[in-house]
Amino acid sequence: MASDPTQRALALLSLLSSRAECTGAELAERLGVTERTVRRDVDRLRSLQYRVDSVGGTGGGYRLRSGAAIPPLFLGEEETIATVTALIVAIGNQSTGMVDDSIRALGKLHHVLPARLMNKVVAVQESAHAVPLSTSPPVDPKFVAALAEACRNHVGVRFGYRSRDGTPTDRRVDPASMLAARGVWYLIAFDLDRDDWRLFRIDRMQAVTITGHGAPERPIPGGDPMTFLLRSMAAAPYTHTAVLRLEVDPVRLREAVPWVNEARISPAPDGILMLHLGSDVLDDLVAEIVRIFGAVTVRSVEGSPPVIQRLTALGRGLITATASGLLHGQHTELQS
Repeated sequence: MASDPTQRALALLSLLSSRAECTGAELAERLGVTERTVRRDVDRLRSLQYRVDSVGGTGGGYRLRSGAAIPPLFLGEEETIATVTALIVAIGNQSTGMVDDSIRALGKLHHVLPARLMNKVVAVQESAHAVPLSTSPPVDPKFVAALAEACRNHVGVRFGYRSRDGTPTDRRVDPASMLAARGVWYLIAFDLDRDDWRLFRIDRMQAVTITGHGAPERPIPGGDPMTFLLRSMAAAPYTHTAVLRLEVDPVRLREAVPWVNEARISPAPDGILMLHLGSDVLDDLVAEIVRIFGAVTVRSVEGSPPVIQRLTALGRGLITATASGLLHGQHTELQS
């Protein structure tokens, strides 16, 4: 580690930012200095308005916590490129529900990037393009950040929640995990008032508040967040539903259609799989059925009237286009 105090302080800040808590011995080893030097560098960060708390216990340690304002952040070159690239992708495919905030953050980073990093970032921005499949529901970035912190620190939260039918409720939960699926942010949490696990959409929350009470670490039903999410979505009632009879074995189905919720698959005679689908958005369900048609052999489709009507109209449109000669093949040679 360089002897320059400023470089050491920046490296120390990076270490403290990446973990909830670090012991003095760990920091000294990572920085290649003595614990006494670590204490001096911690004091230097405190003089720059970073709130570094001393933590008691065996060996002692330090914790970086939030203050009244955001102090300067330190990112390594790889971290900077990863952050800017992620913002570019999020803006391009509208996948996070925080497009405006991502644009503002990207603009601020562009102003302070050194030339060598700017060239790499511009190359990514000019060469990579993200195509939106659908627009994600907007979420408040403060809610996402607060819930992520509560999951990491195992503390409870309160929030107002709007159910599927629009009914408002107040919730007190012990959060366990967050994840995003198809552009929607979800929180998996143990609902204290209902004494059971629940899946919450973050875009339906209001007034998220960290209560500060400790949340015990409970094992998530199903063993992992994704399994819980898929099972919860499979059990939910939907406005539009469909059942597809597929001529495919389960392994091939998982390979061809990896996004399919396995909790909605059941076997039928003659090697047929029954796939139960549902969505509150008609176009989303129809689009999913069309993607499945393109991946595996579908023997039949049963569904609620709006689903069948939309699929019938789509099929007739394709038949008409074929009969009218409106579908043309095109061969393009790639020039080396």
